Amino acid sequence: MKPSAFEQWCDRLQLPTATRDFLIRLRASPPARRVQGRLFNVCGTFASRKMGVSIQFESHTVELWAIYAMEYDVQVLEFFDQPHQLELHYQGSSGRPTQALHTPDFLVLRTDGASFEEWKPEEKLLELMVTHPGRYQRDALSSRGSRRRTSRTLLPRALLGRAPSGVYSEPRLSRRLLF
Repeated sequence: MKPSAFEQWCDRLQLPTATRDFLIRLRASPPARRVQGRLFNVCGTFASRKMGVSIQFESHTVELWAIYAMEYDVQVLEFFDQPHQLELHYQGSSGRPTQALHTPDFLVLRTDGASFEEWKPEEKLLELMVTHPGRYQRDALSSRGSRRRTSRTLLPRALLGRAPSGVYSEPRLSRRLLF
């Protein structure tokens, strides 16, 4: 988006100045980290016409498909890979307060809001809901999920406007962000 289109988008969504400044900073920044190949994943880059840059992916079976979907979705205005390292605060399995650093896969600006998204196979998210119940929860607004891929939204629902199917959320993050 050109700066004037971004300002109009922010005005339409009535985003606070702090949120606008945060998004401006993220949009102008390089990825917070480089993706890494591991034992069972294939990483690479996708030359995005929409974004005019190469977008990193860490999984050719989930994240690459997310990129394809965002690239051709008319509701997606912009998307950025590995956008920002977040400090998450939640209740650990021991019941004690826990914190963790996490870099979401994407920052996605849609016509009706913005979200940080983490793309994992639904089976993995269901497993994480059991092993880390304070950190991973199925969003109450989501009634169905995808078999192949599911996103976990990390920004408050108020900014999203609507929740995509299969949304998982970090329950305490909305209290820490400026959105």
